[in-house]
Amino acid sequence: MRPVWNTRAGGNGRGTRERGIALVTTVWVSLFLALTAATVVTNARNDATARRNAADLVRARELARAGIQIGIHEISLAAVERTMPRDGRAVSFEIDGGAIMVAIEDERGKIDIKQSPSSHIQSLMRSEASRLGVDAFDAVNLAQAAAKAIGEPVGNDSRAAKLHSMSGLRSIPNMPQRLVPALERHATIFGFGARVNPLTASRQTLLALDGMNPQIADAIIAAREAGQQRPSAGNAENSFTTLEGPVYTVRATGRLDNGIETSATAVVGSAGIGIASKRATISILELR
Repeated sequence: MRPVWNTRAGGNGRGTRERGIALVTTVWVSLFLALTAATVVTNARNDATARRNAADLVRARELARAGIQIGIHEISLAAVERTMPRDGRAVSFEIDGGAIMVAIEDERGKIDIKQSPSSHIQSLMRSEASRLGVDAFDAVNLAQAAAKAIGEPVGNDSRAAKLHSMSGLRSIPNMPQRLVPALERHATIFGFGARVNPLTASRQTLLALDGMNPQIADAIIAAREAGQQRPSAGNAENSFTTLEGPVYTVRATGRLDNGIETSATAVVGSAGIGIASKRATISILELR
């Protein structure tokens, strides 16, 4: 008798295995396609976000530049037409989707590194270093180095240019970098002399003057912000001038409602008011 082979059972086993392999393959292919689709969607979303951020940065930058123009226009106006302070207080202009902040600083209301007494410069550097938590340093030597760098070529090369802006102080050896922006706000290199304008000087600048104390400085600031007559500064009166300008720093920030913002700074000089135009001639000395 010949044996009878059960080929049907064997066939079912192979079919089951094949179906199982096909199912696993299908699952992996589906998973691969899903991951690929997710990657494509994520990349597309990231690209769209990057494009929106880039567009927002451009818009914020244009707002900041518009703020510079607002400040320059304000500086060109005659005294009776002014609407903005020149003591560094920012004025905000609300626009659709954001805002522009503009601040004008009278360089005459700052400590002149070239011509002010060393005691004024040292006092300013000490107070700002303390306020910013900068490591202790020799304010006397640093003040002398700053004044020397402004008046002499940079480095040992006699052909090198002199420092022509406060930001150039970053190149002074041992200068704490965080200190430079603070000095830009309260000190100047434009050589107006040892006297400062109390109507445009910052509190830090006032406190750096000989004979000044916090009570008098606060009273001066409170009076000018209220539009009142300035109180006497006692012994510090010898450090004051009634002159303003002709150089100003304009700081502008463009800020969108989504939080993105950029800033711009311009140092400008103004000439006399024209008879016909009744506007001052403005020249940009530095733009950053």
